[in-house]
Amino acid sequence: MGGGPSLPASGRRALADGVARLRDALGASRVLLLVHERPGGDLRRALPDHTGPARVQAGSDAYAAILQGGELEPATLGRAIPAWSFPLRAAGEGLGALVVEIDGSMPDPRARLVATVAATVLALWQRNAELVAGLRDRAVALDRQLLQMRALTEIAHAAGGGGGVEEVGGVVAVEARKLARADGAAIVADDPSGSAFVLAATGAAPDAGWVAGAVVPSPMRISVPIVGPE
Repeated sequence: MGGGPSLPASGRRALADGVARLRDALGASRVLLLVHERPGGDLRRALPDHTGPARVQAGSDAYAAILQGGELEPATLGRAIPAWSFPLRAAGEGLGALVVEIDGSMPDPRARLVATVAATVLALWQRNAELVAGLRDRAVALDRQLLQMRALTEIAHAAGGGGGVEEVGGVVAVEARKLARADGAAIVADDPSGSAFVLAATGAAPDAGWVAGAVVPSPMRISVPIVGPE
């Protein structure tokens, strides 16, 4: 969800349907779900297509009032309709708030209970979404580390196998290309004279002359691009 966990389209539809049902059950004119982009960060609207402030800045008076919970001053959301905030908390951590606008007096005890339970459920949903996003990020990091270990293993195997400099350089170029997810990579040996030669190259090259054995300008004196989307 923005800087926070994101939902697939089906998840957003389910969340929007749940918020709509809650609005109808409470007889509210609007129900606004605000979640943290990150711990202690700004609050943002969890459902972008809903009305209401897209973002509430951390440290602002509105931010403090919303997270404190209870009745909100009209200026908090810039509307004359009375509003009440029900903070989202899970495992002692503040995750956002459920803001309910109801024309007339303060919600009756039943409505407050329903909104409180809904805030608890939504806090658990938000916490689970964050955990899933964290696991996904961790999986990407582990995959990256695995690629690095494989690269080091291949390079060490080539270096210890009695291969020549060109052969080892070729392995280094291949593994570097994989790690960078590049279209091509080259190992260039610098020369004090100001020029250099391509020790090994693989895949696409930044220039047609970048092939193994070619003499090229020293990479210490020019910018050598890595060819690829990353």
